[in-house]
Amino acid sequence: MGEHTKSGVRATLQQLLQNEARCKAACTCQRLTIRELFFEPNPHTVETWQSEHRFFEKGIDRRVVFICESPSDRRDRAEGEHFEVAGQKGWICWNLTGQDRRFHRARVHHGFQHCLITNAVKCGLPKPSTPSNLTKEESENCAVHLVAELTAIQPVVVACMGGRAFDIAVKYSLPKLAFTPLPVLLNHYSHRGSSDVLDERWAEQFGIIRLALGSRGISPDEPLWMPFEP
Repeated sequence: MGEHTKSGVRATLQQLLQNEARCKAACTCQRLTIRELFFEPNPHTVETWQSEHRFFEKGIDRRVVFICESPSDRRDRAEGEHFEVAGQKGWICWNLTGQDRRFHRARVHHGFQHCLITNAVKCGLPKPSTPSNLTKEESENCAVHLVAELTAIQPVVVACMGGRAFDIAVKYSLPKLAFTPLPVLLNHYSHRGSSDVLDERWAEQFGIIRLALGSRGISPDEPLWMPFEP
């Protein structure tokens, strides 16, 4: 993969963001909602991640793209049916739950904090929101956006966080790619318990990623940068 200029990488991310926004604004999907963060990092949040967390300082780490299943409705129960996000009706659906924070800490601990995170299906449903409710049509429609994201980043491994994300990626997205990232199934939300037990579980999960990278001849310890600057 050739080097990208700063404007080139950001322009690519901006186009991905615009394509997802147009899909959501088209009112063609019964699951339609607008969420504040589409994927991380996106063009509007790169500087925040860099300044507040020291993530993505050299660009995006292409070793892995983490694919979660779908955003869920994480509003307080006292809130109304809709609220405004940047002038659009929707939900704030990222990095707010205890499970998200545990995943955040695990990525930092195991050295994968610079990798992109996205969702297999881009919109959420009101509570209860479960990936098992996803339809074939929704999976196929959202696969278009996942294909575009993976094509832009060209990861070595796609780490699917849950069985539904794995199914969608393998059935609808990976076959459409011109390259072949190695898919692995992780279950980071499926285990709850003491910190020691969770740390042991995370070590096992990220060990799978490290083995997958090694099988492709990629160092599991060194980022594979897609730089913002040449």
